Amino acid sequence: MEIFINEDKLNFQLENEKNLKEIIENVNDWLFKNMKVVDDIVIDGKVFTGEIQNLMEYTIKNVKKLDLTVVDINQLVNNSLSETKSYLTEISKYLNSKEDFTSEDIERLISGVSWTINILMRVNKIYNYEKVFTSKQFNFNTEIKELERSKEKIEQLQSAKKTDKITEILKNDLVTQLSKWVENINILLENNKNSVNSLDSVREKVSDQVFKIINKIPDMQKLIEMTVMDMQTGHEKEAMTNIQIIMGTLESIFALLQLIKSTFSLDYNQIKYNKDSIESFNKNITELLKEIVQAIEIKDTVLISDLLNYELGPKLEQYGEILKVLATEVNIEVN
Repeated sequence: MEIFINEDKLNFQLENEKNLKEIIENVNDWLFKNMKVVDDIVIDGKVFTGEIQNLMEYTIKNVKKLDLTVVDINQLVNNSLSETKSYLTEISKYLNSKEDFTSEDIERLISGVSWTINILMRVNKIYNYEKVFTSKQFNFNTEIKELERSKEKIEQLQSAKKTDKITEILKNDLVTQLSKWVENINILLENNKNSVNSLDSVREKVSDQVFKIINKIPDMQKLIEMTVMDMQTGHEKEAMTNIQIIMGTLESIFALLQLIKSTFSLDYNQIKYNKDSIESFNKNITELLKEIVQAIEIKDTVLISDLLNYELGPKLEQYGEILKVLATEVNIEVN
């Protein structure tokens, strides 16, 4: 099976995937790290419009070509909210202009409200509106629940064929609710813009920190040389002070690596320096620091000097190279 993303062939190695649902979920996980998402799915030339769960029916051996259209998440959310606002504006006008509603009118309105709730809940998963918008004027979670309640009431009354009651809800409750959403969708869009700007700001700060740490590496190596010399000449107090500085700087590097990992959703098991992954390298240097601490506890100055000189020194140089690799990844994201 061939997989194409925005018409470019994807070198996707099948592992244990049995059907298209599993493939799409894996691709989506990969895309989400880059703030992108699958927008359209075409299977052997036919557009797929069902739920992702239905993709289980498509086994790997029965599909020759999978075409995916991928878009930026922020763009998708903004487009969805803009379309929802336009739709709700038209529906509000329609409800205000009508006096009577046929059974077909009501079915279309129920379908429209369901579509609106679905869109709003999906974008909420990305931007967490229910935790951001909690004021008395506009509480995202409360307003969603009100829409759901109105829809359920209309569905119940539709089953009971109580058209007069439905008209009352449509002309009063629903119009008010939809108008409120129309007024506040612009606020949601502005929140999206601020979130993206905030993320860009974080990325730029991370990028700056990477280069600051890289510039510190040569100074740390010189400090290690001085510390070893102090150990060998009996200046243990000065040596211990330097070791504390070295340990503090390494803690800064660990914290920075964790920040880079979470900010850019990087997988340190997949990013290699020489033959080892960054994850493996971090574990090795953590074990080395434990050995240094144990040597300090038993006051073995010869072992401390050897660990600093022959183990930590070379690894610091490697850390500088690893940070340069990460700096490249960060710059790609920022720019």
